[in-house]
Amino acid sequence: MAATNRPDVLDPALLRPGRFDRQVIVDRPDLNGRTEILKVHAKDKPLAKNINLKTVAKQTPGFTGADLANLLNEAALLTARKNKKTISIQDIENSIDRVLAGPEKKSRLMSDQEKLIIAYHETGHALVGWALPNADPIHKVTIIPRGRALGYTQALPEGEKYLTSKAELKDRLAMLMGGRVAEEIIFADPTTGASNDIEKATEIARKMVMEFGMSEKLGPMLYGKGSNEVFLGRDYGRQQDYSDEVASSIDDEVKSLLSDAHIIAGKILKKFKKQMEIMVKVLIEKEPCSILSYEFHKPGKGQAVMRTKLYNLRTQKVWERTFKSGESVEAADVVERDFQFLYIEGQNYVFMDQDSYEQIEISSEKLEDIKGWLDGEEECKILFWNGEVLNVEPPTFVIKTIAQTEPGLKGDTVSNTLKPATLSSGIEIQVPIFINEGEQIKVDTRDGSYVGRSKQ
Repeated sequence: MAATNRPDVLDPALLRPGRFDRQVIVDRPDLNGRTEILKVHAKDKPLAKNINLKTVAKQTPGFTGADLANLLNEAALLTARKNKKTISIQDIENSIDRVLAGPEKKSRLMSDQEKLIIAYHETGHALVGWALPNADPIHKVTIIPRGRALGYTQALPEGEKYLTSKAELKDRLAMLMGGRVAEEIIFADPTTGASNDIEKATEIARKMVMEFGMSEKLGPMLYGKGSNEVFLGRDYGRQQDYSDEVASSIDDEVKSLLSDAHIIAGKILKKFKKQMEIMVKVLIEKEPCSILSYEFHKPGKGQAVMRTKLYNLRTQKVWERTFKSGESVEAADVVERDFQFLYIEGQNYVFMDQDSYEQIEISSEKLEDIKGWLDGEEECKILFWNGEVLNVEPPTFVIKTIAQTEPGLKGDTVSNTLKPATLSSGIEIQVPIFINEGEQIKVDTRDGSYVGRSKQ
């Protein structure tokens, strides 16, 4: 008895009668299979009462048993990191995203312009998929960077599918082109962000022509025979068993399919351009804010409102918004983690996570107000939202060495008379006149005030 995930690379001699002559194919589990597998792996995990494992199974088409086990393990780890006792549906959702696209890239810092481009790109995918009748329903759109992706759009089939029609493949091509077309419509200058989409679309189109017999010009014929001698060390590929003229026709047909998909996507996005703008606004403006002030107002007639002044934690801008009575606001999913400052690399400051030892780089521009307190091994608290650094908080008190100051007067212990002094980190503060160069002092980072001599 033996098992393999690559039966295509086995030596045919192994499969002769009397050897491994019987093959049992274990395919990926269907909906019922995924549900039962999830039940097995969920036995020792504290799931919230509102979690329906069949619903989770519907969200995970194509997952293997190992993928499902990893999903619940990741959800348990996310729960533990938040010091929660039960696994919530949000933890499950985050875990699915992690398995599908990889972990959040908290260290990946993007400009506002790049985020805007990504938002339009992913909105293009989603709108085209929504408008086409044969595309899978759109489940999620996000601009949170994960793995190699700067954002992604997830479409889920309504049920188990074992066959795919030509119409479905054409709609899939158009959906893949949606991101690139959105960039062309809005910015008139496409980026490299569509490279993976183009690769996938080209692969599908070529299979439609060469394998699936879906080209009217070339007909239902297989072009290119796969090599079956991979075990001998040959590259796995196709043998060209057709003429150069046919090869040229194949390229023309592939190009035609992609061009048609591009045109279809363009028509849809131009028609629903207003909806595209609304979706982008939701993706971009759904940002973390803190409430600076609020005022309840009840007019003589009409509905009561709450007038608030909000502080955008990302842009550091203050803005006002009025909420109607009963209107709810989603709590910002921000995470605060402990990091240690290590060193400066060019224009970036390098920090290390105290738990995972992950290192991140933060530009000096984001640290303009606090970098004077950082010259090595300071423990800071960093606030993240959607993988983006919102704020870096240095320790409340730091020990610094006086690098330069006027000599103090011998025997003078007056503390209410101050003089300027430059610290080892380059920042200038006021210190008592009896403090000299080379001394270590304790400083309050909140206001830069002198606290006292260091006892270290």
